[in-house]
Order: sequence, then structure tokens, then C-alpha cells
Amino acid sequence: MKWSIMVAALALILLIFGFILVRPYLWFRVSPEAASIDGEKPSDVEIYVSSSGETLLRNGGPGGYEDYIIRKQQQELGIPNSNNFIPLLFCVFSKEISPPIVASTNRVKIERDISVDFQPDWVEFTTSAGKRLRIDFRKLTD
Repeated sequence: MKWSIMVAALALILLIFGFILVRPYLWFRVSPEAASIDGEKPSDVEIYVSSSGETLLRNGGPGGYEDYIIRKQQQELGIPNSNNFIPLLFCVFSKEISPPIVASTNRVKIERDISVDFQPDWVEFTTSAGKRLRIDFRKLTD
């Protein structure tokens, strides 16, 4: 009886410790209500938020997902390597705590004008399909 309690307590401690170590790599899904494409609610957008406050936006389409990372504090939007993320049930696992991005201002690598508009409450930019995608930061915290 004492062994089973000790083993259960040790397993719980290891589980909590493991979660603390992995937590910075997890991006948890939030409601897609914060997103709009050309003023309409999209059906194929997923939004994830990291523990550091970065936002991962996965915009679905016929060719798969386009990933964007929004760093609100730095007013920076960029495109990460999509292979950096492993989708899980209610979150994605990132291979790096703060994944590197190709900044939206780097038109040589991106090969198009994303035309980012940062405002205190939202960011809006052009997707590869030529549509304007807006994320309302106020709705991310609801």
C-alpha cells in the first residue's frame, strides 16, 4: 500500500515537472473568433498562443496551411518554417521556444508584399491568396 502511494506521488511529481519543462514549447489553441478575412469569419483559420504571448496563425487553404507568427510587442509579423510545428489535440508543439521567422519586410525571401498594418488592437495583412486577414487582439484574451 505504501509503495503504491509513493509510486503515484513520484509519478505525479514527474508529470508536473515534465509539463513545466515542456510548457514553453506548447502553443495552445484559442477561439478563431479573433480572425476575419476580408471582413468575414473564416472557416479554415486556427489560432494558437504561446506562453510568451506570440500568436501562431494557421490559415488553411487548398495547398495546406500557411503559417504566420505575430509578435505584438515588437509589432512584427513573419513566416516560420511550418516543419517547426507538430500538431497535437488542442495545441501545437514547437521545436523551438521562439521559432525563427522570415520577417514580413523581407520581400526577397517572401517574394510578395504582405502589406502589414499594425494597430494597437489589431493587425491586418495580405495572405498569399491576396485576401486581407485581420486578427483582433482584444478577442484573443476573451
